[in-house]
Amino acid sequence: LLLSLSGCTFKYPSPFLLWNDFKANRLLKSEKYDEALEEYYKMIESTPDWAGAHSNIGVILSQNKKNEDAIKSLVYAQELAEKSGDVKSLFAIQYNLGVLFGSEKKYQQAIDHYQEALKLVPASLETKTNIELLLQQQKQEQEQKQKEEQEKKKQEEDQKKDEQQDQS
Repeated sequence: LLLSLSGCTFKYPSPFLLWNDFKANRLLKSEKYDEALEEYYKMIESTPDWAGAHSNIGVILSQNKKNEDAIKSLVYAQELAEKSGDVKSLFAIQYNLGVLFGSEKKYQQAIDHYQEALKLVPASLETKTNIELLLQQQKQEQEQKQKEEQEKKKQEEDQKKDEQQDQS
C-alpha cells in the first residue's frame, strides 16, 4: 500500500507558510518526521484551518505508529477540506485514511475510505490497486482462519478418539 504525503492544495496567505511547507515536505522526503511535524505545527498555529497541514500531521503520526492521533488529525482535516470545498485535499485525506485503516487490518473501513477517494478522483489507479490488495489480504486471512479452525477441529476429534480408545 502506498501512502500519499502530498496532494493537498492551499493558497498560501504568506511567504512564511510557503517556505515552511516547502521545508516540511523536504523533511518528510528525508524521513525526518519529527522535524517535519514541528514545521506543520508551526503552520497550523498561524493558519489553523489549513486542511493540508492537518492531513500531513496525520500522515506523520501514522508513520510514527500513533494511529489514534493520526485518525483524529485526518478526520479534522477532512472536516476542514469539506468546509472549504478542497477536492484535492479530500482525496488525499480519504486515501490516507484508507492506508491507515488498511495497516490496522480494518479492511472494511479502509475500503470505505478508498471508495470515497475514488468518488473524488475516479481515475486513481493507486486507489483501485489498494482496494484490490485489501480484498486479497482479507480473503487470504479468512482462508487461513478457516484452515486453522478445521485443523483445530480435527485435532479435537483425534484427541477424543484417542481418549475413547484409551478407555476401552
